[in-house]
Formats: sequence, structure tokens, C-alpha cells
Amino acid sequence: MSRDVQEDFRQLLDFVREYSLGDPEDTTARRELLSRQHKKYHALLTILGEIRHQSFAPISPEASNADELNQAFHERLAEFGSDVGSAFFSWIHGGYKGGRLLIRSGIENFVKAVVLIEDSTVLTVKSTYEVFDRAAETSFFRSHKPRLDRLRDLYAILSRDVHTATPAQMALVGALNFFPQFAADEAEEFAGLLERIVCECLEIISLLFPELYHGMHRQNRDIVNAVLDRDTRAILNRDG
Repeated sequence: MSRDVQEDFRQLLDFVREYSLGDPEDTTARRELLSRQHKKYHALLTILGEIRHQSFAPISPEASNADELNQAFHERLAEFGSDVGSAFFSWIHGGYKGGRLLIRSGIENFVKAVVLIEDSTVLTVKSTYEVFDRAAETSFFRSHKPRLDRLRDLYAILSRDVHTATPAQMALVGALNFFPQFAADEAEEFAGLLERIVCECLEIISLLFPELYHGMHRQNRDIVNAVLDRDTRAILNRDG
């Protein structure tokens, strides 16, 4: 290892040891964005926790591979939650592009979790656009097409980052000491995307599995209700 590389590595170690999130811009605007996303993420963790607590299994035990498919359902939803949490953490650092790629992956994991209930072969599909086509054939999304359309549109927006379609999708990180940082416009755009995705998916879970929703602890249901839209709450309460 050359002397220059050794010195640069020493500086990297110093940077890692001293790195602190702190608050790169302690403003009311940043705290508001942080609070908004936290509210949605907390609701997501709550409903995922209820799925585990209730040992929720959407695949009928009559299916020959029910245990395997129910496990795959839980794994895909858990990975969706992981993608959202990792994306939120990236936002806190100011890693907006990386965060958007993570929530893009989260959409794919979520849609696969829903589709595999009726079509387990979706787990082998490599093209996300084919995953969406499979989703359009499921009974839930045939009855709730606008919800699938919104997820598809959000996925398309996030896909621009993969292809770096324009300078707007460029992160241009020249060194690690760029982080942590806060860029108001990018932070606002990211927060809006994360919130829309999480809310849409929470509403889909609640409408698809009303028995799960009504089986939640009252306090947990209140947390989830706080991010569901009025129409979704009305349908669930009517059905309950």
C-alpha cells in the first residue's frame, strides 16, 4: 500500500471514529420533515409488528405449500419495512439518491408480497414491470386499480435515479465528508415520496386484511389510523 493510500486510509478511520449525525441544519423545516416521516414509519413498524404478533397467515393451510408461502409473505413484507427504514436512515444523513433507490426496492418487495397470495410464481419474476402486470390480475387490485396505478407511478419516478435520467438524479458526492448534509428541496421531495408510498401500502394492507386491522390492539390501531386516509378508515369501520 503506497504512502498516499495509507495516509488517506488513516484519515478515513479518523472520519469514521468522529462521525456524528448531529443535526446538519437544525431548523424547524427539517424537524417537520423528520417528524412527518417518523409518523408514517412508526405506523408501518406497528402494523408489521401486529402481523408477527397475530401470527397472520394469508395463505390457506389447505395449500400444499402454505407454510413456505406464508413465510415468503412475511419475509417480503419484512424486507419492505427494512427498505423503508434504511431509506429513512439515508435521508437523515442526506443520502437522498441512495434512499430513493431503497424505497424503490421496497415497492417491489411489497407488491410481490401481495401478489404471491394468489400467484406464488411471482417470486421468480425478475422484471418489476411484469410484477405489476401480475398484480393487475389479482382480485384485490382489480377492485382497487387506482392504488396499483399510484404505486406503479411512484416506482417509475424512483426508477429515474437508476438511469440518472437528468442532472436532477445525480448525487455528485465527491468525498465522504460530504455527509451528513441537508438540502431542503431534495429532502422535501424525498419525504413526500416516502410518505406517499408508506401510506398507500398501509392502506392496502388494512383493506386487504381487515381481520388483521380489527385484531390489532386498540392503541396500535390508533397509530395506524392516524396515517390512513378518511375513506379507508370509513370502509374499515363500516366493515368492522
